[in-house]
Amino acid sequence: MIETNWIVITGAPSSGKSSVIDAIEKLGYCVQREVARVLIEELKRAGATLEDICKDQIALQRAIIAREISNEAVRDPQQLTFLDRGMGDRITYDRLLGLDPSETLALASRYRCKAVFIMDRLPFVQDDVRIEDEATAKLLDLMLEEDYRSLGYRPCRVPVMPIEERVELIIESTGVRIGKIC
Repeated sequence: MIETNWIVITGAPSSGKSSVIDAIEKLGYCVQREVARVLIEELKRAGATLEDICKDQIALQRAIIAREISNEAVRDPQQLTFLDRGMGDRITYDRLLGLDPSETLALASRYRCKAVFIMDRLPFVQDDVRIEDEATAKLLDLMLEEDYRSLGYRPCRVPVMPIEERVELIIESTGVRIGKIC
């Protein structure tokens, strides 16, 4: 297992992860965008509809995992990087889809992140990339914490509050200084 300076920001869909990641990036930190969102946006730009993309959830999950593996291979483990979701999320989505997560569990055990933060849920908002619904978001909120705990993490819950306060809580909890340039 490789110890890293990667910090996972996770949570149910529509919990403010991407807004927090955007604010962290504006402070000069390195960030990794949510792989699933980036992949779905690419597929849509190539002409696929969200309905087309969602037809084979298992294939989509495997494509997301492959992209996660590629990103990990080129990301410097020593560079402080804030991740919009981590490999532990892939375990949760495997379970949600009824897949055996053992292979993904092995992949998630290759790197040890510095910290995991789970964003408490905000009111659910559907967008043009989100494939989950309100009921799934509720379930994911619980499952994510279970799965990160099963990987040996002690996730820190980030309560609902203004974005700046959420960012401050995360930055202060990790012991890094604001303004460190990527």
